[in-house]
Amino acid sequence: MSKVIKRDPKFLWKPRLPLEFVTMVDGRPGLGKSHFLFDIGARVTTGRELPFSSDCRHGRVLFLSVEDPPEQVMKPRLDKLGADSSKIRYADRPFVLDAEGLSDLEAELAAYRPLLVVIDPLFAYLGANIDA
Repeated sequence: MSKVIKRDPKFLWKPRLPLEFVTMVDGRPGLGKSHFLFDIGARVTTGRELPFSSDCRHGRVLFLSVEDPPEQVMKPRLDKLGADSSKIRYADRPFVLDAEGLSDLEAELAAYRPLLVVIDPLFAYLGANIDA
């Protein structure tokens, strides 16, 4: 550790959502976790303030969601939340976060460069051979 140089983390929403780290939103079904993440994503696309914060970074958002059809749930919900849909992409095909899936995700991240990536629900992307 003597050669490690300390560095303060950057935040999307200080101190709740650090950038460049994985953050889990967990809870019982029906509590509004997905809606909460849609709201954060919508705010990021427009740069609107986040709750309990005076600022918000402005950027692109990538949604990986197998439970919410884009035309019936995602688009209407994001529109109601005031999102800039030109700054939102979604995975249009399910995949597994194995070596091949991670490679595809890395390529997507490099090409699109989203500020926020939402995987909802994470377990849908783990595949049958991964024990969560």
